[in-house]
Amino acid sequence: MQTLQILPAASISLSVIILALAALLGTFTMRQIIRPVLRLADSAKKIAENQLDTPDIQVENQDEIGQLVEMFNKMKGSMRKYIATLREVNQMESLLHQEELQKVEMEQQLKSMQLSMLQSQINPHFLFNTLNTIRITAKIEEAHSTEELIQRLANLFRYNLQTSDAIVPLERELNIVQDYIHIQQRRFGSRLNFVTDNLAEGKGVFVPVFTLQPLVENAIIHGISPKEEGGSVRVRIRRKGEFVRITITDTGQGISREKLHSLLDQTAAGQRGHLSHIGMGNVRSRLEMLFADSRFNVYSRVGLGTSIRLVLPVQEGGGAPCITS
Repeated sequence: MQTLQILPAASISLSVIILALAALLGTFTMRQIIRPVLRLADSAKKIAENQLDTPDIQVENQDEIGQLVEMFNKMKGSMRKYIATLREVNQMESLLHQEELQKVEMEQQLKSMQLSMLQSQINPHFLFNTLNTIRITAKIEEAHSTEELIQRLANLFRYNLQTSDAIVPLERELNIVQDYIHIQQRRFGSRLNFVTDNLAEGKGVFVPVFTLQPLVENAIIHGISPKEEGGSVRVRIRRKGEFVRITITDTGQGISREKLHSLLDQTAAGQRGHLSHIGMGNVRSRLEMLFADSRFNVYSRVGLGTSIRLVLPVQEGGGAPCITS
């Protein structure tokens, strides 16, 4: 009877002990197994969503679960490095592909220019001698205006046919612009006003051959000429430290945004002048190839006019600039 009286209390105590052990076992299992596995599952889900920058899983286990977490962290780090390497390789391949396309395009442009030169080739001696004969005849007849027009036209043809340098001094390009403007002012009369504001005279300022003249010509032909009242073109040159800023502004009819994108595309034909057949896209392309730190920007509003800004590095010592590869 005494034993039977103790048995219920012993059973209850034993049940409490068993429940406590079960709770401890559950807590241990949750901390040591279930939580690390859940973290692994969550991290694997993020990796599947391309979230490789998540922090590594931190556990205190030293058993098989801890080793599994450690290997998972190493695998994620290796995968991150591998993907970064693949991205760098893809970027390099993309750059090489772009350079190859540019090289092919430059070769095509060179062939096109060579073909154009062959098609338009003329004996310069015959041309100059003929113009000189006409100029002398005009001088004998005391037609001084005609003499000057012929002289300036001869300068333009000489510059176009005999200039083999890719880059020329700024003063030489400005002289050709003045010759061209003199001829156009005889054509347009008071409808055309031209102003040059140059405060960057001196050695070391070079520009690609036929840079300013085509831009001025396009401003006159496509901007000023269509307007009945005419307009003005201004070339403003300033030196800012190691750079020269050239701004060509006209009060012409302006260019729409869509047309401007087409003109700046070096693969498009674009607006071209009558003398050099060079458009804005061609000028920008040559500028970028010949000067590493150059800039070419165009600002235009329909009905208000157009402003083209060129920024070129100054070459110290007056030597020819280095051509970029």
